[in-house]
Order: sequence, then structure tokens, then C-alpha cells
Amino acid sequence: MKLKQKKGTTSAQRVECPTCGQRAKRVSTITLGALLKDEFAWQFNKHGKSCFGSNENGCQPTGEDTGWRFCESADCDVLYFSETDESVFTKSQLKVRVGVKETAGDRPLCYCFGHSVASIKGELESTGRSDVLADIREKMKTPGCRCETENPSGSCCLGNVAKGIVTSQKELNMSNTIIDPEIATSTLAANRGESIAKVGTVISAMMASACCWLPLVLLAVGVSGAGIAATLEAYRPLFIVVTISFLGSAFYFTYRPKKAAGGGGHACCAPQVS
Repeated sequence: MKLKQKKGTTSAQRVECPTCGQRAKRVSTITLGALLKDEFAWQFNKHGKSCFGSNENGCQPTGEDTGWRFCESADCDVLYFSETDESVFTKSQLKVRVGVKETAGDRPLCYCFGHSVASIKGELESTGRSDVLADIREKMKTPGCRCETENPSGSCCLGNVAKGIVTSQKELNMSNTIIDPEIATSTLAANRGESIAKVGTVISAMMASACCWLPLVLLAVGVSGAGIAATLEAYRPLFIVVTISFLGSAFYFTYRPKKAAGGGGHACCAPQVS
């Protein structure tokens, strides 16, 4: 059990699960009040803004110091624990099943729109691909999500859904399945750009040095290349600039930050403060 000193206070703050030791994220007391069984939920203040009925700007998971944390590790039964005392709630004390803490069965992932590992596996088996992330994003706009009162984590499910798709693929022994059409499209375009940049670098480098090797080729076939060499020499600075540009593009496409599949959340639900 690890207790972290809060800034400006004399009390300690537990940030890691007292059972498994995994660092946990804050969770709103609105979530605890909505999802714990009635005999445990009464002690939490249920008043306050929640995701339910969110507008076009979406819901914002709690960034406040609520005093409670959510443990998503499948290695222990603890679901919520207090930052300042020994109070804990286990998954058996919740009204709903906690998919991220299960390793088999249905394993619910999206509580607002009813997606689970089982439903994703059915989609993969019938179509060979999964459009669940696109479906969730669309429904986040209309009718809107209710993460804070539906999802045990109190936050956006997209990251867990993306992991659920990978898990479904592994359990079905499938590979190369398109997880997210948006990411697949951007990845294809980036790969195409990378290839163009690399090929362009080679071609422009060859043209920049053409004044040296082209006359030799022409002489080999019996053609005088002196005039052509002089002409190409005038364009050599241009070809050098083009080569450098292609090299820069190739470097960017090779070493640019990669976009993770579905891992970063969504504008509808900003990441929680840990």
C-alpha cells in the first residue's frame, strides 16, 4: 500500500490499489452512488453534474479530488478504494459486471451502447472487421454518452473497447483486422506518403548526379554526352534541393509520433486526472 503526500495538506493520499498495487485513476462519487448496490450507495452524495443527457460538447470526467480511486486490474477484486483510509468496495458490491476485471465470458466494455467482447467477436466472425469504435463515436453525438453513471470507471470507454477488439482477435485467432476505419485510412495514407518520399529521394539523388554518370552511359552506347552533361549541370542545384526535401519528408514519415489505435479517448470524454 502506497500513500502519497498531498500538496498543502498533512494527510496522506493512497494512489495505488491496496490489494494488487496497481496505480489507479480518480473516480467521481457520482459513479459510486449510481453503480454501487443500494446498501452501499446511500453514503455518497448523488447531487452534481454527470454525463447523463450530455450536450454536443460532451461530458467531462471528474478532475476533482474526490477521495476515491478506480482499480481496473483483473488481478484483484477491489474496484474502488479510498485515498485516505482503509475503505474499499469490491466488484461483487456493484450492480453491473466489470468487464475490464474479467478474462472470460461476455465482458461488457461500452455500458452506454451495449458493446462487449462477445458482441465484438460476433461482429468479427460475421464481417471479418469491427466498426464498433466508429459506432460509439457516432452515438456519442446523438443521443450522447452517460459514462459517469453507466461505466464503472466513470470515464470514456474507447480505450478499453480498442483493447477488447485486440483481445477478440486473439481469441478468434484472427489477424490484420481493421480496428478503426479512421486510423486505418490515416495509416494507409501515411504509409503511401512514406513510400513516395523514399522513392523520390532515390530518383532526385540520381538526377542530381546525372552530370557525372549519364555521359558515361551515353559513351557506352556510342553517343556523345558532353552537351547533355553541360545542360544537366545547370540544373544540379535544383536537384540537390529536391533531394534534401525528399530526405526530410522520408525522415518525418519514418520517425514521426505514431497514432495509437483508439487509445486516447474522445473529445466527448476528456482523460481523467490521475
